[in-house]
Amino acid sequence: MRPHFLLRPLFSVNCCWTGGYGRSLLAWIGIMQKPAVQPPSFHFKRTKQNGLIEVLNEGSYVMAEYSERTGVVSWQRVVLAAQREKIEKWLGDHYPAQV
Repeated sequence: MRPHFLLRPLFSVNCCWTGGYGRSLLAWIGIMQKPAVQPPSFHFKRTKQNGLIEVLNEGSYVMAEYSERTGVVSWQRVVLAAQREKIEKWLGDHYPAQV
């Protein structure tokens, strides 16, 4: 017995050699595709300690700490490399190191 709710075709394909299973394959492909996920947004907050700025994600988790004194970012959690570079550049531009 086939589970009809999973094998319902999203669009039809007429193919003589598949015996009707070509449409099922296309339905599986359509179901298995994940929706596009937006990259998380980050915000920045100055801490009570002088010269420290926290990088927070949308859930207010501390992702990194940036020291204005040294210009060094210490990462607390894993972030994609592209996002990491953008954040480090943004911090350097908006909060230049006070050497």
